[in-house]
Amino acid sequence: MDRARLFEMLQRIASGDLSPEKGLSELSAFPSANMGDAHLDTHRYLRRGIPETVFGQGKTPEQIEGIVGRLQEVGSPVLVTRITEEAADRLLSRWPSADHDPSSRTVLL
Repeated sequence: MDRARLFEMLQRIASGDLSPEKGLSELSAFPSANMGDAHLDTHRYLRRGIPETVFGQGKTPEQIEGIVGRLQEVGSPVLVTRITEEAADRLLSRWPSADHDPSSRTVLL
């Protein structure tokens, strides 16, 4: 979640367009999410203005896709490093606008 999205949500709560309960539900991953094999800092972009970084080495393409998907759900940009071609292809098929640099083995969404 970025500052603009958080501010907009707080305005909707203040105006009565969004119930506090629904707002709380939207913040359920705030500031972290436990995915079992990974703990995600879903608050990093809001706090620091930089994306969460996922170290891809040793993770399966499915794990990387799940992590990236969760971060995308909360509106966070994400940088994946040490990514295999197989995992990069999987991400690019789901998020075609992602930037993939094969020489640095990174994907940025």
